[in-house]
Formats: sequence, C-alpha cells, structure tokens
Amino acid sequence: MSSRKDGSPPLYKLVVRALQSEIVSGIYPVGTQLPSEAALRERFGISRHTVREALRSLRDAGLVESHQGLGTVVLSPGIDQTYVHQIDSISDLFDVNVETRYGPVNGKLVRLPAGLSKKIGVSEDQTWIRIDALRFQSGEPSPLCQTEIYVASRFAGVGRLMSRHKGSVYRLIETIYGETIEEVKQEVRGFKARKGENEAINLQEGDAGIVIERVFRISSDNEVAIVSLNRYPADRFSLSLVLKKQRA
Repeated sequence: MSSRKDGSPPLYKLVVRALQSEIVSGIYPVGTQLPSEAALRERFGISRHTVREALRSLRDAGLVESHQGLGTVVLSPGIDQTYVHQIDSISDLFDVNVETRYGPVNGKLVRLPAGLSKKIGVSEDQTWIRIDALRFQSGEPSPLCQTEIYVASRFAGVGRLMSRHKGSVYRLIETIYGETIEEVKQEVRGFKARKGENEAINLQEGDAGIVIERVFRISSDNEVAIVSLNRYPADRFSLSLVLKKQRA
C-alpha cells in the first residue's frame, strides 16, 4: 500500500505507529488484548481492510499475535520476531549460543567511516553513536568476532542502556522507540587487518579476516537506523545457507 496523494504515510501505518507507542509505553501490557477490530475502526475512523492491514504489520513485527475467539494479544518483546529478507529471516543473521559483551559508550557523536555514508546512501554529515562489542561463544575465552556498531543519533538513548544490555541493538530500538526493523541488507567480504585494530580477535597486521556489514532500515520512514561491521578471523568464520525452491 503506497503513500497517499498528499505524500503522507498510508492510514494503516499511522494506526501501527499509534498502537506500537501504546504497547511500548505499557498502555496495553504483555498478555492483554488490543481493542477489537470494530473498536479500532471507530476510534481511527478507518475501514475494516485498513484495520486488518495494521494488525498484520503488528503481527509481522512480533508485537502481537491473533487467536480466533481470543482477539489480538500483546506479546513479550523477548519473543523471536521474523523479518523476511532474500534468504530467510533476520534472526538467522546472528550466531546461535553467542554472548555479546558491549564496551562503554562515551556518548560522543561520530560520523561513519570514510566512504560508507555514500555506499549506503546517507548524508556524510549525519551523526551516529558508536558502540564497540566483542562476541563470545559459550565457554570460549577468546572472542568469536569484533563488532563495530553505529546507531543513528535520533536513537542515541540506547547508548545509556548498553552496559547492561545482552541482546541485539535492533531489538532495543524496537522496544524503546516502538519502531520496526523492516529490512536488513548484508554484505560479506574479506579484509586485511591493520596494525593494532583487530588484536582482540588475534589478528595481526596483514592477517586475513572476514567482515559482515549490515545496514538496518526501519519501516516508518525507510531510513537507516543501524550500521554494523562484524569482523572475524578467516579461520573462525563459516556461512551456511539452506535455499528452497519457491512454489507458485
């Protein structure tokens, strides 16, 4: 459903934003029901089709689930959410049984590394909060990868929570700001370690490594919310995909 003729978002997205905000703020706690379709139609002055489109978006975001005879129930933010991309889902982008340890966030606004702004289509003047992290497999003393995360400055509030946060940054943005990550673009490429930059993952100058670059866009305005660079030693990285034939 495209934007309206005056350029404003489709009606169903306005309903989604309102309900997201109310879910996140606790007006509708986990386990409670959203108002009925009829009540939502009356409240927002919209059609049944628009209400159902809005509820479908909330289900896709993992914020609610619908049960026949029970209505639409609010879910816990910790429940896995599915976001379709060209291969499978966003949850499959992240390593299983891996703990992320975030470094301190000094709150200083920075710009993206040279060339990255142009590559992903954002202004070179745009500012970001930088978050550094190491990821460890359970029981392993050495880090699996080194992560460099840039969060758009309008979501800078997540920086205050990173010292005690264990999960993905994108889930934190969804929970705090009521946004939905709609698209993740991923690129995998090789790199050569620079002196002193990748010693945490036991890479010395000139050693080969693998970097996974991810660009996260939100559904409300399709703007980039997060850019992450995950660097692995080449001998500790593997990529496994299962592709199925699409049926007509």
